[in-house]
Amino acid sequence: MLIKWLKEVKKEDGLIDLKIADIAELYNAGFPVPYGFCVTHEANCIFLEKTKIIDIISEAITNTKDIPKIAEGIKRLILETEIPEEIKTAIKNAYDSLDIDKDIYRYASKAALEFVKAGRSWPYVAVRDKNAVLNIKSIKDILNAIKICWASMFTVEALTQLKSGLGYKEVLTTVLVQKMVNTEKSGIVFSRNQEIIIEAAFGFNEIFSEETKLSQYVIDKNLKIKSVNENEQEWFYVREENLGKTIKRKLPREFIGKRVLDNNEIKYLAKCLMGIEKYYSSPKIVEWASEAGRIFVLQIRPFKIKEDAIKEPLQEDVQRTVIGNLHLVKFSPASSDTAYLNFAKELIEIARDKLAMVQFSSDLEVFRQECKAVKIALSEVKCLWAILPQGEEHLKILEEESLVPSENFRILREHDATSK
Repeated sequence: MLIKWLKEVKKEDGLIDLKIADIAELYNAGFPVPYGFCVTHEANCIFLEKTKIIDIISEAITNTKDIPKIAEGIKRLILETEIPEEIKTAIKNAYDSLDIDKDIYRYASKAALEFVKAGRSWPYVAVRDKNAVLNIKSIKDILNAIKICWASMFTVEALTQLKSGLGYKEVLTTVLVQKMVNTEKSGIVFSRNQEIIIEAAFGFNEIFSEETKLSQYVIDKNLKIKSVNENEQEWFYVREENLGKTIKRKLPREFIGKRVLDNNEIKYLAKCLMGIEKYYSSPKIVEWASEAGRIFVLQIRPFKIKEDAIKEPLQEDVQRTVIGNLHLVKFSPASSDTAYLNFAKELIEIARDKLAMVQFSSDLEVFRQECKAVKIALSEVKCLWAILPQGEEHLKILEEESLVPSENFRILREHDATSK
């Protein structure tokens, strides 16, 4: 099966990213989740096999030692290769049907359905695997976004596992194409100490930055509102229809001084969170957005309490110190030649949603291993910070490894870091 609608997706099917499985499960449990369809693991397999890309991958990892170079080449190849016609047709048919009320299918004739399809505009969608490509509104762009998701699976870590004998089907992914909420308000909701906290702002939630001033509402589990703290918001992110992308704009005058959420919306979000936490029997952080007065659940993630100044042992060759929202990560080289891969894996896990800073070693041999790990991590995450020991030798190694300061790799020298 090349396409599965959310109502057909089950967690126990396997071979599906946990985030997508959660979205499907919430939809099927009756929570307000935007509708969508999955381009299946099977479609990914057919693409690689029919285009012979899997043969190219197999030959490359067998005959070449430079795994990072192979990874870049494979990603380019996937992005430049046409998707087979049968997969394209299945995706196009699903996209054509995405914005049609499902009840219409029960009663309308085929001719009437075609008339309905022809008379409406294309819906905006988000294409997701572990990450998301937003604001897509054509079959061409959807196909390109799906290829971006497929290409992202062939990381250095995944190719190293393939080289070690892992079957290629184990690294492939299911991609979700989901109707995108034209967000007017958005935020998160979670519970703590028998209270429910809602954070909200006008505009898109998925690209909140630290500059965004969030309003906060506290409500107890009996739905009694305990506090309302409105922050003055000066700008917001909104979809610009003519450009087909999200842009930053000054908040319209009619929103200035206005509450982001009214009491009914606060209570609705509280009930929604309690329902989700009851369903999973565990605390959750719920990301939500609203359009035309209707609130939708975008995704959920486990709720973890942050603790200051704690040390958490991860794998035996990695240590993390947590100070506020900063995770300072150190590498302790193990006997294994591939210990740096464990270090890379932990960096990726941490830096995907936290501020991670690598404490580089002054030992040059260890430093080379750390550089390898950082190169792998930078192919997966948006930003890493690093503390670099004093000494020209370390700078030379950074140059040799092509690790230069950039928007997603920021370097402090040891003296600068300790003097701040």
